[in-house]
Amino acid sequence: MRMIKLITAMAVLSLAFSGLNCKKDEEPESAIPEKYIGKWEANATIEGTLIEYAPASDPGNGVDLRLLGGAITVTLKKDGTYSLTIVDPIEGASTDQGSVTIDEDLKIITMKSSDPTGTPIIFAYEWNDDNTMTLTTQTEFDFTLQGNPPVPAIVTIIIKRST
Repeated sequence: MRMIKLITAMAVLSLAFSGLNCKKDEEPESAIPEKYIGKWEANATIEGTLIEYAPASDPGNGVDLRLLGGAITVTLKKDGTYSLTIVDPIEGASTDQGSVTIDEDLKIITMKSSDPTGTPIIFAYEWNDDNTMTLTTQTEFDFTLQGNPPVPAIVTIIIKRST
C-alpha cells in the first residue's frame, strides 16, 4: 500500500513539473487572420481612400465625406478586438471599441461594439490590394447635412492600412 502511494505521489509531481518545460513566450493564436491586423485609415490626405454615402434610391449620386472633413481610423487587433475613431463633418469625432469577426468565405466583417446598446455593423468587403480594402454597408443618412430625417443609404469606404 505504501508503494502505491509513493508511485502515485511521484506521478503527480512528474505531471506538475512537466508544465515547467512549456514555452511561455509562445504567441497565442490570432483570433483574426494576420492580413487584417493593423491600423486602417480613410481621410482626405490619404490618396485612393473614400468615405461615400449614397442614397439607396440613387447610388450613383453620393457624397464623399472626406472632402467635408470626415475621416475613419480603425485598428484591428490580433485578439479579435477593434478600436474605431470616426470624424463626422457635422457631429465631430466619436470613438468606439468592441469585437470583430471576419468570415473570409462570405467576405463579411462584423464589428460589435462593447457598448451594450450598440448595433453590430456588418460590412461586405473586397481586397483591392494587400493594403487596401473596399467596405460596403447600409445605413441611414441626412444628405442635406442640416438635421433633416435620414434616408436609407449605401456606405462605401475604401480604407488603407497605415501600419
